Amino acid sequence: FLMKYIFTSYLILSSYFLLAQFPSFKIGGLSRSLSNMSSLDSQDTVNKDINQELNIVFDLALDAKLNEKINFYSELRLGSSLEVFDTSASYINIRRILLFGKISKNVKFEVGDIDVKMTPFTLWNNEEEGVLVENDLFLKYREIQRYENFNIGNNWRRQGAKLNGVNNLFTKDTLKYHFFISREQASNEISTPDRFLYGETLSYKRSKFSLGAQHIDLFTFNKGIFQESNIHNHVFTFNSSYKDRNISANLELGQSSRTLLNSLDNSSWLNGQFLNLNLNYRYAKNSYLEVNYRRVTDDFSSPGAQTKRIDFSSSTHLFPSVNNTLSSRDILVSDIINDITFFRQNSIYNRTIDYDLDKFNPLLGLSQPYGRATPNRQGIDIDFFLKDSLNIIDCFAGSSFLTDLTGEGTNNLRTYFQLRFGAEFALYKLINSKRKINLQFGLKSDNILRTHPNELFVDNVKVNSILLDAGAEIEILNKLFFLLAYKKLAVDGVDYLGVRDHNFRISSFDLFRVDSDQDILSLGFSYDFNKKTTFLINAQRIRFVDKLNLASYSFNQIFALIQLKF
Repeated sequence: FLMKYIFTSYLILSSYFLLAQFPSFKIGGLSRSLSNMSSLDSQDTVNKDINQELNIVFDLALDAKLNEKINFYSELRLGSSLEVFDTSASYINIRRILLFGKISKNVKFEVGDIDVKMTPFTLWNNEEEGVLVENDLFLKYREIQRYENFNIGNNWRRQGAKLNGVNNLFTKDTLKYHFFISREQASNEISTPDRFLYGETLSYKRSKFSLGAQHIDLFTFNKGIFQESNIHNHVFTFNSSYKDRNISANLELGQSSRTLLNSLDNSSWLNGQFLNLNLNYRYAKNSYLEVNYRRVTDDFSSPGAQTKRIDFSSSTHLFPSVNNTLSSRDILVSDIINDITFFRQNSIYNRTIDYDLDKFNPLLGLSQPYGRATPNRQGIDIDFFLKDSLNIIDCFAGSSFLTDLTGEGTNNLRTYFQLRFGAEFALYKLINSKRKINLQFGLKSDNILRTHPNELFVDNVKVNSILLDAGAEIEILNKLFFLLAYKKLAVDGVDYLGVRDHNFRISSFDLFRVDSDQDILSLGFSYDFNKKTTFLINAQRIRFVDKLNLASYSFNQIFALIQLKF
């Protein structure tokens, strides 16, 4: 094993040295050390405390120009844990390999670990739950989670190939086309088929308007596999936009077509539709008002847009059981932010795009768990964004008025009402202080209602949810900050959650009855050596209370983080 480890390390490092001989190359990367000590409350005497002593990673990124048309990019990771003082806690792997370049003057290609996205209804990586307005105490760790799990904006990281082309039909227009294909699942040559995802985009743009069409398909390839037919999930969309001065309007509509598994000849499909209208008015340089209307049918199926970033069917890596192992622990908001692991098998983050709707945690949102592509929704979103010219206040406020499009288990429809607000306030600019003082505050309230006829003999649907975010950053010495952050989620009520079968149809319902609180209180200090090097140390308390079952638990954590980008 040792000889294999040495040979692999030598081969990878030799490749880097050889690539470094090319006349044009760039080197960058990231180095990070993270230590975490976690302890359950004193009443839990069975479960052990967890210490992760100074996990160190060093990522070396190399961008090399192989010739005039082909470039090579890779990220090499060296990692170690100081829990044990030998090489058994060290590892080496490659985070990313990408070949990219030009086929011709107007056509570019990428092969390897590609980043892809299309529209919120075709291929879109929705933001994880619990995000409002956060300061560095939460934001630094959330950025690490996104980096470790390749969540770059709304892109999905896939392994495949991509083509991008740009042409001009006339002097003042642009024609863009895009194609990608990725392998989502490898065949075992017996019962599991290959699964592929591919998509195409064609868009035409002039100064004031644009037209576009997208198509995406997740499908199986059953050659050599004992399976009657291939499975497809197509999504076809058309979009258009118009912009004149400070007003812009956008339209997107489309249809999904999904193979029914009980159809042996693929002659029967489940078809769903959606319509989305958006109007944006920019009344100042960094301020605007946005109104959005959408209508998404209950049978609209788009795996690339409805896949969850968090795998809520997995167990938490940190304290999977609590209360002296008497109860298992669900994923909390704190886990999404802070349960950082450098090993894929322990991560609660999801990188797989599959046919079925992913499980979601109703505590973290019932209104639109799959973003705008959530099936069986219609209604209006209104959002207001304001940023003053002196950068003192940056805030947003919005509301959503949604209903079911089709009744689930009854002809009556749920109504969803959401209010949201968030603000960042640079207090030091207002009082002319040389030391920075920044305040953050966010609030999101959800109300879900549905009445039932008396003959059903079941409780009416009524769920109330409040998510609160608050924080402060105070510069006590030059580049030394005191940080305080608090996040609270309170949910109570009852609902009946539809369970979909493999044909995407609701076959049964799960009772959701809850009255719970969870919160995070964190405080710490950070020191910015420069714009790319930061040291952060903080302590926090996580608490969860289940008022229905009279159960609760809490645990404490201490983090120490130093991070360098170069």
